[in-house]
Amino acid sequence: MGADAKTAMKVDMTESAARRIAKIVAAEPGKTALRVSVEGGGCSGFSYKFDLVDSANDDDIAIVKAEEVRIGFDVIGDVTSKLYRYTIFCGPTRPVLYRRYCWHVPSRPDTAAMNAGAQRLLGENDFKSFASAADSRTDSVRTIFRCDVTEARKDDGHWVYVEVEGDGFLYNMVRNIVGSLMEVGLGRWDPLRISRVLAARDRTAAGPIAPPNGLCLMWIKY
Repeated sequence: MGADAKTAMKVDMTESAARRIAKIVAAEPGKTALRVSVEGGGCSGFSYKFDLVDSANDDDIAIVKAEEVRIGFDVIGDVTSKLYRYTIFCGPTRPVLYRRYCWHVPSRPDTAAMNAGAQRLLGENDFKSFASAADSRTDSVRTIFRCDVTEARKDDGHWVYVEVEGDGFLYNMVRNIVGSLMEVGLGRWDPLRISRVLAARDRTAAGPIAPPNGLCLMWIKY
């Protein structure tokens, strides 16, 4: 560690104090919508980085690690990769115990077709079609390292997971991707249409946005 970092202010933090600091400086890496979960997020303050489970309020935060970082550390600009997971429950009965953490789709989608469409998003592309109309950023080029659709049968029903890892995301980008892939899964779109949506650079070309409940930021790498 460099001399500047070593001479940075030291903070003797109890978990209570860390929570208060985290709340003050909770510049979460990217904008996270209401009702979206965060399992491995972070914020910075006093030259420290905090990994948070959820930054909604004090009661929803669990400090799992605090580490000293270099002076000038940028909680947003220094991100190299993020992973989002979107959870979908498929079945006729609404999963009331998990309703805050999944999207309920009564029909069972074709996950193989969804995954075929998802692979067309890999690499460096202009994702303007999948950005919220309110996203005013001029640079909409991002790199997606992987985009996988998997499924699992559990005792309480059928679950589908969409995992998207990239170097950065536009506002509502993952939810718009999931909504478009669901169009494929329900047979309304051919998987090849995802490429056409990507090329259109127009939000109206993409499918409906998936609800926020199923989205979770799993981790961030620096």
